Amino acid sequence: DVGIVRTGYPGTACVIPPWLKEANCSDLVIVRPGPALNPHFLAAVFNSSFGRDLVGGNLVGAAQQHFNVTVAKELKLLLPPRDEQDKIAAILSAYDDLIANNQRRIALLEGMAEEIYREWFVRMRVPGCREERGEGLLPFGWARRPIGELSSIIKRGISPDYAEQGDGVVLNQKCIRDGKVSLAESRRHQTSVPAEKFVRTGDVLINSTGVGTLGRVAVFDMDVAGVTCDSHVTILRPDSKKIEPAYLGPTIAYLQGYFESMATGATGQAELSRELIARTKVLVPDERVQKLYAAKITPMLAEAR
Repeated sequence: DVGIVRTGYPGTACVIPPWLKEANCSDLVIVRPGPALNPHFLAAVFNSSFGRDLVGGNLVGAAQQHFNVTVAKELKLLLPPRDEQDKIAAILSAYDDLIANNQRRIALLEGMAEEIYREWFVRMRVPGCREERGEGLLPFGWARRPIGELSSIIKRGISPDYAEQGDGVVLNQKCIRDGKVSLAESRRHQTSVPAEKFVRTGDVLINSTGVGTLGRVAVFDMDVAGVTCDSHVTILRPDSKKIEPAYLGPTIAYLQGYFESMATGATGQAELSRELIARTKVLVPDERVQKLYAAKITPMLAEAR
C-alpha cells in the first residue's frame, strides 16, 4: 500500500513497510496499487515537485485544506510501462537507502555532540578540570555573563519584498525546527539587505514572535551566501574575540524553553525582545575548556553536514 498524507503536509507519500502489521491510518489516503503500478514509483511521483503541484492544485476545504479519497480517485497520471517503473523505482530506492543511512549517521554524530555538551556543561564533568570551586560554586576561571556581552550583533531580520525570481533567500520561522535550519520553507526576495544581516555560518537564529514557534533556536551551519532572515527571527552572532562560537551556539539552544516562557505580549502576538536575549546570562567556561570543547566538537559536526 501507498499512504498519502491528507492534512499538514498533504500529498507526502510513502510505501507501507512489510513489518507494519497494524496502524491507525485515519489521516492517510491509502492506495493499493494494481499489477500495472509499482508502489515505490507511485510514492516517488507524489513526492516529486510535479506531485506536490498536482496535489496542491486539488486540495479541498476552507478552514483547513486537505487531500481526500474523492480527489485521489480523480487524479490522472501519465505512467510508463510497468517494467520501466520497476527500473526507475529500483534506482530511487537505492538512493533512498543511501539517504536513510546518511541520516542515521548524522543523527548519531549529533547525538554524540549533544551528549558531550551535557557531560561537560550540565553534569559539569569536564576532562582534566579541577574539582575546586570558586565563587558561586563554579570551577575557577568560569563565570556567568550576559549573552549581549558575548555577541557582536543581536538584531531582527528584514521586512522582505518577496519575489519568486528574486536573487536573495530569506528564512522565516518555519525554517527553524527541531534545532536545525532548513532552506525548504525559505522564500525568494528582492530587498536590499544590510551586510550584517546576511546570515553567516555559526550565527544563532531565534524565532521571536508568535505562539507555537517562538523560542525555537538553531545554529546556521551552512556555507551558503546571500541568505537573511525576516523580521520574526533574531540573528545572534557570537563575538569570537570573547567566546568560542562552537560553545555559545548549543548553549543558547538549551535556553529554548526559557525563551518560550519569557515571551511578552497578548496571546498570538507574543514577542521575544532583543533586550531580554541580551541580558540573559549563560555559563562561560575558561578559555582552555572552550577551545578543548571546540576542537572535539567541530570535526564531528562538520562530518555530520
